[in-house]
Amino acid sequence: AKLLANLERALSHAQLLGELRPDLEPAATARVLANTAMGMSVTWKAGSSPAELIEIAETSLAAVAPPKEPIPTA
Repeated sequence: AKLLANLERALSHAQLLGELRPDLEPAATARVLANTAMGMSVTWKAGSSPAELIEIAETSLAAVAPPKEPIPTA
């Protein structure tokens, strides 16, 4: 619970700085990222390569990052 609370607080701060997509809810995003990290631990123990783990981490972080260029609105 403490890990999730700290991660949520960090994500809220990142959102204020524009480093997290504004449409994401920090508490839910914290749960997703924590579960991804736990899954990566299992994946590592199952024999995945460091390159595969890096790919998982980069993809997960890209999913929560704001777009590099503004998305045009209608």
